[in-house]
Amino acid sequence: MKSVHNAMAALRCFSGQTRELAVSRVADRIKITPSSASRLLGALRDGGLLDQDPVTRRYRPGRLALVLGGLYQAHTKLRDLAQSELDALVERSGHTGYLSLLDGGDLLVIHTRQGGYPLRLVVEPGARIPAWATAGGKALLARLPDPEIRERLRRAPRNSQWPTPSPRGLQDEIARIRARGHALAEQETFPGIRAVGIAVADGEGRAFALSLSFPVAGPDRKAQDRFLGMLREAGHRLGDRFGDAAWQAYTASHPKPRPPRGGRSETMEAP
Repeated sequence: MKSVHNAMAALRCFSGQTRELAVSRVADRIKITPSSASRLLGALRDGGLLDQDPVTRRYRPGRLALVLGGLYQAHTKLRDLAQSELDALVERSGHTGYLSLLDGGDLLVIHTRQGGYPLRLVVEPGARIPAWATAGGKALLARLPDPEIRERLRRAPRNSQWPTPSPRGLQDEIARIRARGHALAEQETFPGIRAVGIAVADGEGRAFALSLSFPVAGPDRKAQDRFLGMLREAGHRLGDRFGDAAWQAYTASHPKPRPPRGGRSETMEAP
């Protein structure tokens, strides 16, 4: 089982930002010797999960990985509809949107749609960020049982850019997310950037997060509340379509997103 664990860890080293890796880099990342990493990567290459550049000797994802990814996407109708909903949200809001999933303690971005707003920070597909530092990641964590959240937090590697929160602090925030149906990231992912996100799951428990990000100094509170309303409407539609129990319960208590009264709303207030 250790060899399988190491193989999975090696494959997770690749992302949209890290498309090729040398043996030494993989060995350093997954904490094994270079000779063990060389044998492991060679086996993955021989099996078709990785390719190796004949000149640089670096490794990159192989044809079998592409085939498996295609099979996964072909059976994930929720992903396709969620991506369509996200693209529509970006068109309406003008701000960058992300479709993501949870992988261990990380949020893994699988689709990015850039908005037209002149000031934006774009995270490319394949990027990994600690889930607790993102709106989409926190929305996905909120769908897990508390013991599993604590275990993922415990096993997460330390990250100087995104420090691990205290278990109690994260637990309190998760409770608020479950109550209101959405998550916020107030300059937690990147300075000067605010984000709001929701999560939706299909009947088999596969969950995706939809999130919008925008500059803190950009849209006013009224516009931000409108973005949140649009996200909730998307959540209602997807939740009804796929029988998401969490969204069905939320729909029962919040039948329809309502505009703020008197020009003021607390829906986008940071926790």
